[in-house]
Amino acid sequence: MITSSPRFLFIPVSSAEGIGEYMRSLILADAIKVHWPHAEILFILSQAAPYAETCPYQKKLLKQSPTKHIVEVNTIISDFQPNIVIFDASGRQAQLKQAHKVGAKVIFISQHKRKRSRGLKLARASVTDKH
Repeated sequence: MITSSPRFLFIPVSSAEGIGEYMRSLILADAIKVHWPHAEILFILSQAAPYAETCPYQKKLLKQSPTKHIVEVNTIISDFQPNIVIFDASGRQAQLKQAHKVGAKVIFISQHKRKRSRGLKLARASVTDKH
């Protein structure tokens, strides 16, 4: 149970195209702020995404989607020390493992069969708290 200033890290797939994963993450982040007004919320986004500069939360921008930046995302996870990491249709196995390693609860959101199949593979499922 989180008792004070919880830290949430959102890692949606992001690129120059599409916005669904980001919008879903934004809706969740806004709800979290209502429930925990002092929560620290950080997004990792592609700098090419049309919403990257207007994201209302703290953000780290990468050249491409976070899925393509394993080392950088793992470094951000280690530095930020989140309580909860939400991967929305994104995340390499090494990134999920890193989130688990720092003690974060790991949530993987999949919106279709292919992503769900990938997210439920044994190596990923073993470090995912909620799918």
